[in-house]
Amino acid sequence: MAKQLFPQEIEVWYILPAVRKALAEEMMAQGVPQTEIALLLGTSEATISHYRQEKRAKKEIFNQAIKKEVKKAVGRIQKNSALLFDEVIKLCRLARKERIICLVHHQKNKLPKNCSCEWIK
Repeated sequence: MAKQLFPQEIEVWYILPAVRKALAEEMMAQGVPQTEIALLLGTSEATISHYRQEKRAKKEIFNQAIKKEVKKAVGRIQKNSALLFDEVIKLCRLARKERIICLVHHQKNKLPKNCSCEWIK
């Protein structure tokens, strides 16, 4: 049997990278240079390049509600980069609320369909 992942591991290994990628992609779509994106997100240019080339956070996991909030978050981060952590936390909470974390957890661990996901509440 494959190793069972804790929901927190799902968040760290899948949700956070997807949040960063979504923020970077939205900035790229707005024409923000890769160097500036890396500075705003507190990461390397290589990481931004990997997002662009689909080498990191390859699978699209967010729904329209989260994508809409990503656009708003980018605007706030561009106005005040100190808001990065707050915005990432908000997006991760929304991923829990929208049960994105549950979808990924079910894909990775083949959890029973009647899983109650009580830890999210």
